[in-house]
Amino acid sequence: MKIKRIVIMIAVFCILCTLFMMCFWLHDTKKCEMEDNAYVEPTPVSEEEGITLSVVDNNTLEIKGNGKLDVQGFRIAAFSISYDESKKIRRIVIRDGITELDIKDCLGDVNAQETVKEIIIADSVKKIGESCFRDLYQLTTVDMGNGVQEIGPYAFDCCSSLREIKFSNSLRTIQKGAFEDCEALEQIHLPESLIEIGKDCFSECRALSRITLPDSVVTVREGAFDECYDLEEMVLSADLEKWDEPDWNKSSLKRIINRSAHIWKLGSARGKKSWYVNGKKTKKIHAGETATARGKKYSIKYQLNGGKLIGEMPKTYQYGEICPISATVEKEGYYCVGWNDEKHEVWVFYPDGMFVGRYDSGNLVLSPMLIQYKVENVSGRGIKITLSDAGLSYVQEYYEIRYSENENMSGAKRKIMDGRSMMLKGLTKGKRYYIEFRWGSNEGNEGEREPLSSWMGKKSVLCQ
Repeated sequence: MKIKRIVIMIAVFCILCTLFMMCFWLHDTKKCEMEDNAYVEPTPVSEEEGITLSVVDNNTLEIKGNGKLDVQGFRIAAFSISYDESKKIRRIVIRDGITELDIKDCLGDVNAQETVKEIIIADSVKKIGESCFRDLYQLTTVDMGNGVQEIGPYAFDCCSSLREIKFSNSLRTIQKGAFEDCEALEQIHLPESLIEIGKDCFSECRALSRITLPDSVVTVREGAFDECYDLEEMVLSADLEKWDEPDWNKSSLKRIINRSAHIWKLGSARGKKSWYVNGKKTKKIHAGETATARGKKYSIKYQLNGGKLIGEMPKTYQYGEICPISATVEKEGYYCVGWNDEKHEVWVFYPDGMFVGRYDSGNLVLSPMLIQYKVENVSGRGIKITLSDAGLSYVQEYYEIRYSENENMSGAKRKIMDGRSMMLKGLTKGKRYYIEFRWGSNEGNEGEREPLSSWMGKKSVLCQ
């Protein structure tokens, strides 16, 4: 009897527990349904309402409204832009009323990164925020109006086609990396209102040739003009008080004009560059002085790897100077695409055919970069093309072929090689075809293929 009572009690307990759990579940479900149906306060589009995005004149993204445009506001407003409209956007116009742009990396939402060529900003905009126009690969010109006082970090970073900037006359601060890696930027005219230039601000702007700091500039942060390899002249501002670790070595800088009241140290590029004031060698530049640089000379030797030299080659080069190399090497079954000294990381690619003596250069031994290149008729099948870069220390990531019935290559058709050989089929028998190749990288913008050479190696073959 005791055992029977215990079993009954356990059964009753289990039933009660089950009923309790069911009640709890029903209550929780009802609560969730009520919450789902409850009114939720909508998120505002931006700090000020009324921000709109629209495509006008078939190619212009127009941004209108009042106040600050932030990330969330941009993305909500961007829903009004169709995919077909976004593909046509070539200009961005920010209208009067917008006071701040804080749309970090948002332009990809309207597919603008590879299409926008021009940006026009109204005078009402006071600040361009971090990474606002970053990675606009086709952007060539920017007009900032006259209201912008601050450009945020990386605002125009990696705008690799940017050539012209009209800065605001109210600009006071350019923050770190704002124009880093704008490699097409050849000149800048900084406004007299500018006070501070941030760290790495114009770093890797490789085409900049001259920098004049307006007299208003007080502070320049570390690396502001680092790796501006074509930079030849620097004019220091009258009010310059601080320059964090100025590095004038990683460039072709030949002339510094000191308008400030301070003395600045001049780098020697590890002994490869010497500075002179009034013909006398110096390591410092005093107030009011102009210093000029001379680079050290180094020898160049050549290792032809079984080929025959065609043309004249320089026997020396000077640190910081451009050294042209126009000669080539002939070797049966091969094509010369350039020269290299792997030890010193010097690479000379045709058709540019030049290098600049950098801070890590020395006496060079240049070897030709030879590619096995063969074009042959395969009877009844087509024309076979073979390219082999085996043994090269610098291996190309892809090769592209173009072929035409015309020697001037008009009407040429193109094909990407799959591997290092390919067969051109569907050609007309008895016709002569002209064939060229070029090479490139698979690491271009957005992972796309990027040609790194011009067309070269023209050959003709009769299709039989």
